[in-house]
Amino acid sequence: MHTFTPVDFDPFADEQEIEKIIYTNEPQKEMWLSCMIGGQEANLSYNESVSLELKGNLNFNAFEQAVQSLVQRHEALRSTVSPNGETLIIYKNFPLNLLLTDISNISEIEQNIEIESFLRREIGIPLDLHKGAAFSCICS
Repeated sequence: MHTFTPVDFDPFADEQEIEKIIYTNEPQKEMWLSCMIGGQEANLSYNESVSLELKGNLNFNAFEQAVQSLVQRHEALRSTVSPNGETLIIYKNFPLNLLLTDISNISEIEQNIEIESFLRREIGIPLDLHKGAAFSCICS
C-alpha cells in the first residue's frame, strides 16, 4: 500500500508550458524565505529597476518584440519560485503584458510629474516570486 503526501501546489496545473524545474540553491532559498517572513518591505529590497530614456518615434510593436526576445533569451525572466521555495519553475514561454502609457498629449511639466509618479508607483510594486517579473513603460 502506498501513502501519498499532499502538496500545496501543482506546477503542472498552470496553462503555461514548463521548460524545466530545478531545485533552488541556498541563496535563492534565503531570498525566498526573507520575502515570506519579511513581507512586502523585504520583497521590495530585491526590486531592480532600469529606466531608459529613448528619443524619437516609438514603434511599440517592435519594442515589445525586442523585450519579448530578451525574456526568451534569459531563463531568469521566465522563472517563478514554487510556493514552498524548493524549486524554480522555468517556463518555455512567458507571456509579456507590456503596458504602454502615452503621455505625449500633455504639457512637458505634466509629463515630468507623470513620469515621477509612474516611477514612484513602479518601485513600490513588490516582485511576486510565484508569478514572475512584470514590465511597464511610459511614452511621451
